[in-house]
Amino acid sequence: MEDLHEQIRELKKRIESEKALRDEENKKVVEFKKKRNDLLDKMTVLRVELAKLESELEKSSDIVDEPFGELKKAYKDLDWKYQTGVMSHAKEKDIVKTLQEMEKKILIASEIMEKRKKLNQLFKEIRKLKIESDINHALVKKHAAESEKHHQNMLAAYDQLSKLEFKARQQSPVRHITKPIKRIVQRFGGKQDDKLRIKAEQILVDFKKGKKIPLQDLALLEKYGLY
Repeated sequence: MEDLHEQIRELKKRIESEKALRDEENKKVVEFKKKRNDLLDKMTVLRVELAKLESELEKSSDIVDEPFGELKKAYKDLDWKYQTGVMSHAKEKDIVKTLQEMEKKILIASEIMEKRKKLNQLFKEIRKLKIESDINHALVKKHAAESEKHHQNMLAAYDQLSKLEFKARQQSPVRHITKPIKRIVQRFGGKQDDKLRIKAEQILVDFKKGKKIPLQDLALLEKYGLY
């Protein structure tokens, strides 16, 4: 009987240990899930910015398709020709008009170039966030699996504990109540009294703690089917 109670005590310790380990893993799941979700939120914001930038670039490219460097060189060559060349007034007017149009294109091409730099930077930031998000997601899965393992261990220990406690109850002196005790049970008779029921439940608690109880109290346990 003592060996049985020792097994029960060990199982209760194991249950507490598995529960503590499970709860610790659950805290890590919450921690890494928050990190992952924060990273995903940042990615969402950057992707909105990226889509907007791509749309702007597409519109700008419809206006200017020449690279910024080529436009700049062509502008300098034409401006040099205008500054040093000998030409008619009408020719000068045409060149000035062309230079003005080229200045507008150069400005747009410059903006396109900056936006493309920004676009590349956004791609890099999103890739970095994706890698960090995937790492945290893997940690969420890892600790969730560990939590489930400890939870199942705890349930298995609970099942073993239930069987051992049932076995202990079967071997308890209350299961072999003597005739004098049965006569005491019969003396109570009549309908169940709430106060007696409450008393019986308290007696059961004391009995499980190992306290010695008198025959009359054992009779109460038998009367209410608590053992």
